Formats: sequence, C-alpha cells, structure tokens
Amino acid sequence: MEYRPVQPINTSNNQHRRDSIDHWMIRLEKGEECIASLTHFCKTFSLHTGHINGIGAVREAEIGWFDPTKKQYSTRTLHENMEIVTLTGNLTMKEKEPFLHLHATFSKENLEVIGGHLFRAVISVTAEFFLQTFPVMLTRNKEEETGLFLWDGMLKIPKIG
Repeated sequence: MEYRPVQPINTSNNQHRRDSIDHWMIRLEKGEECIASLTHFCKTFSLHTGHINGIGAVREAEIGWFDPTKKQYSTRTLHENMEIVTLTGNLTMKEKEPFLHLHATFSKENLEVIGGHLFRAVISVTAEFFLQTFPVMLTRNKEEETGLFLWDGMLKIPKIG
C-alpha cells in the first residue's frame, strides 16, 4: 500500500501536520485485500469519519444485497478479473474500530456490470482511492428493527404528511 496526504497548494506552512490533513490518496497493490488494507490505513492514522471513492481492478470480490424482510445479506463471491467501475462509501466508528461501509460496481470481461454492498475484494493490478476525512466522530450502533449498525446521534426532522 502506498499513500500520500493531500496538502493545500500555496500554504505558508509546508510541513505535513497530521491535524491539518483531511484528504488522502491511497493506492493498493496486487494481492491486497481492499477492506482490510483500507481499515488498517485508517487505524494507522487514527482516522474515524469520512467519505471514500475509488477505481481499479480486482481478481475476486464478495458483494451482497440486504434483504429487509429476512434482515440479512445475500452474498455472492465472484472469482474473475473485473474493473472497479466505481467504489464509494463512508468511514465511521463501529464498536470503537474504524468501519468502512462500501458499495462497488464491477465490469466483467464481457462488459456486464454487477454491484452491491462490498464485503471483500482482492486487487488484481492496482486500486486508487481518495479519502476525505471530517473533524467529527460518527459512530454506528445496532438498530433493532433491521439488525444493521446505523449512524448514531443523528438529528431527526419530523416526517412530511
């Protein structure tokens, strides 16, 4: 894994200060598992809330779809080379650990597209990500109705109608 903090251009202070970095460029290499590597990166730099997007190529991916009636994910593992057409998601804290909630779309050799919630992906060539972090702590807690870990501490607006 390689990374580079993104610093503003023309700043009076050219030193890399951890407290001023809120944008990161991350490149994963062949054979790295996407979620484990990105989670390790977030732990290493004590990152806890943000938005991530990326592109690249994988040789294996496990994706899923949440069935709200069964309250569980249906998953499928794909063992083939595919392009990451888009990967997007967020970084929050779940049970005091960084947690990446990612969705991805992949293009197969025949250009068929498939996507869903990303559980696992192994990089085949490379993958490039932009991570923007925020100076807040957003946590997830288990919501009993769905069984999912949802954002906690959100303000509510009354429903319309």
